[in-house]
Amino acid sequence: HEDRHARGNAAFVLAGLGDDRGFQTIAAMLTDRSARPEGQGIPTAGFSVARQIAADRHYAVTLLGELGDRRAVDLLIPLLSDADIDYEVAWVLGELGDTRACAPLIAALEDPDA
Repeated sequence: HEDRHARGNAAFVLAGLGDDRGFQTIAAMLTDRSARPEGQGIPTAGFSVARQIAADRHYAVTLLGELGDRRAVDLLIPLLSDADIDYEVAWVLGELGDTRACAPLIAALEDPDA
């Protein structure tokens, strides 16, 4: 589906049922920077592809956190330095509670924009 939020919702259901394609679809949303048709998401601001991409990536991080699948840790740690979604990534890593995220989260505190 062109709408990444609708795609993410369907993928979330599949992943929750144990279908790995759901997890992989959500993971792919993190790096999807392709064009989007006007009218998706962000109804309160004028459409911008860049803002929509950021919103879609934010939503993917949220879905991974809600899913609670610790495979997401390896995907999310590198995104602690991504200014568009770093704050959401930090929250989800904390929620997942995997000790692999401890050192990267502590290191992220050194970021002046943390």
